[in-house]
Amino acid sequence: MRPKTTLALGIGLAWALVTPLAQAFTYTEGDLLLAFRKTGYNDVLFNLGNVSRLTGLADGVTVPLDGWDITQATETYGSDLTDGVSVAVIAATGSSVADPVVYLSEADGGAQSLERSPLAWRSLWSKAASVGLKAQEYTAASSPAYFVANPSLYASYTFIGSNSGQQPALISSLGGTSSFKIESSFPGKALLVAVRPSTLNPKPASQVLGTLTVGVDGSVSFLRGVAAVKATHITGARSVGERFSVTFDTVSGVHYRLRSSADAGAKLTAWTSLPDVIVGTGAPATLEDRLVAGPQFYVVEAF
Repeated sequence: MRPKTTLALGIGLAWALVTPLAQAFTYTEGDLLLAFRKTGYNDVLFNLGNVSRLTGLADGVTVPLDGWDITQATETYGSDLTDGVSVAVIAATGSSVADPVVYLSEADGGAQSLERSPLAWRSLWSKAASVGLKAQEYTAASSPAYFVANPSLYASYTFIGSNSGQQPALISSLGGTSSFKIESSFPGKALLVAVRPSTLNPKPASQVLGTLTVGVDGSVSFLRGVAAVKATHITGARSVGERFSVTFDTVSGVHYRLRSSADAGAKLTAWTSLPDVIVGTGAPATLEDRLVAGPQFYVVEAF
């Protein structure tokens, strides 16, 4: 079956910009949003319920994220959603709560998931919250939990992520406010990351809550926690010029970084986390740091 084309032309487009394109959509702070996007087609946005249902779980617990209907996506993109459709998951608490958080799917495997400076985090929060707030603003509040929007509409995920349509290459990082790609191809897996504001420098890694899986049948599930990591085997260390390097074995999918301290007796939590993070492939890897005056101790952290 040939997918429907969804971009209106001429008079139809003008009508679309002033008339709601979908049934009503409701949103409250902390709601988890599932966004579908394909170039040249309308966006489809679903509300999966509040993210709080995923934050208090024990490791290993799986939660199905249901309450939505994949039919809304197939009616927009055709029956084959593997043909160029991207998905992203977004949630934002209130910005003034005691622990403000932006929750995002991360398609890059966690390598770039770092906390943001307060100013950068505020920009990220503004984009993330706007995806839900503007969708609700554009429709009258009622029970349907999805929103279909022309990508040129101010309330669409595409319009918000492309900085008012000016930078389409930045859609997958929410207009450049996210330090990592939040979209993955359909079907697929992505981490669910909690990004918080931080004044530390270098920035610590963001909390990874677990793994999101989008099945080819349109099912979405969340697995809380990450797999246990075996001890890292360091195979070599050396200094060359002004650089110090550590080589070690890796496990596929596990993240690694160096932590350093001038005091080997200090608690590990007080050691400095270096900013470079790599994702293991099963092959040996190397991390480096700049040499400094005086003794310096290092550990390889796997997480």
